[in-house]
Amino acid sequence: MRVCIVGGGKVGYYLAKTLLEHGHTPVLIEDDPAMCRKVADSLDLTVVCGDGTFAEVQESADVAHCSAMVAVTGRDEDNLIVCQLAKQVFKVKRTVARVNNPKNAAVLKKLGVDIALYQGETRDQILTATLDRATGYNNMIVNGGIVRNRGIEIEANATPFRNKNGWTWRLFGTYSANENTVMELTDDLFALQLQNTLSGRGSMEARVGQSMSAIYGTGYKRAPDGQIVYGEDGYPLLANDLIYLGDSNPKGKGSFGTEIKYKGISLNILFDGQFGGKGYSFTNAMLMEHGKHQKTLPGRYNGIIGNGVIENPDGTYRKNDVVANEIWTYYTRHSGRENLEGSMFNTDFLKLRELTLSYSFPARICKKIGMRKLSIGVYGRDLFMITNWPAFDPEFGTLNNGSIDKGFEIAQFPATRNFGVKLNIEF
Repeated sequence: MRVCIVGGGKVGYYLAKTLLEHGHTPVLIEDDPAMCRKVADSLDLTVVCGDGTFAEVQESADVAHCSAMVAVTGRDEDNLIVCQLAKQVFKVKRTVARVNNPKNAAVLKKLGVDIALYQGETRDQILTATLDRATGYNNMIVNGGIVRNRGIEIEANATPFRNKNGWTWRLFGTYSANENTVMELTDDLFALQLQNTLSGRGSMEARVGQSMSAIYGTGYKRAPDGQIVYGEDGYPLLANDLIYLGDSNPKGKGSFGTEIKYKGISLNILFDGQFGGKGYSFTNAMLMEHGKHQKTLPGRYNGIIGNGVIENPDGTYRKNDVVANEIWTYYTRHSGRENLEGSMFNTDFLKLRELTLSYSFPARICKKIGMRKLSIGVYGRDLFMITNWPAFDPEFGTLNNGSIDKGFEIAQFPATRNFGVKLNIEF
């Protein structure tokens, strides 16, 4: 595959090197003569010295015969121009732009860039940190820290079928992923507590090296090999300190859909989903505590032996062999309100987000009744969902004193399906 790269810095250089190693044919455009010589001496590829925002420079690089254009300069505006030029003038099917300022990612997508890569740092933020109520205060304002954001946004569409009889079949999809990492906090701050919930048993904290949406809370005491530690009474033990439970932000989000049209009739179907996020379910904890969950059925009559180990007096471990007879205590220790880890779940889902069937009246009919456009249709939203989330919907937010807390579902209400009729009129 022939790929044009604009920008010969570190990103462009290593991208070209990787493409070469995988048998592709990269062409590099760079406006710094010294950088051009350095790349040409190091890599076996064509290097064009010039400004990639000019059509004649792209033409000299034979961009029209490239399968993709990748703009990775240090200037977002140049990357946008490069991609627009390649797409509109040279008809390159795929364009990728490096985004140095994450705020510009949406602009590039709207202007037709199929893939946007971004990385940026936010410094000296003004944040509200939650304090322990024992201090006599609810929170304090903190100014400081460095947070790095990087991610990718992709948009794609295709029309596999179209004929003269009025049939059209279109496919479209999007994908986005964002990673934020706390690089630095103030010198006297080990962790910045952004949320505090469940009477201090759970919180969302910013710690160096972790995400801004990291969840900490009560959890199991574990042996060095990761197994749950049980007491001599057969019930699981909790760790003394709050532990890391997961990240409430999903690793990726995506959507895909299709549109089938025949003359004025149109059928639109849209699915979307996410993966890689974690959340705490208070609903699950209450069901487990009150014996309303089917998971609490085992052991009700004869007791149960938990899967884990017991710590011996000498510090070694043996397989748990103690029968827990108080089944309420057993399941409360595992998944009740005191043990957040026992009610942590993936927030992955796939939803049938929207289905629409509509009819657009012909232009001649619209003209007769004094309208430019007229269409009528029926729609349904949030019609179907595939998820392992134990409550109603993994897309939740919990109201907490005027703010919406992420990561902690507290007595969630059922989600709703929406149905309706849509009428569009343009005069």
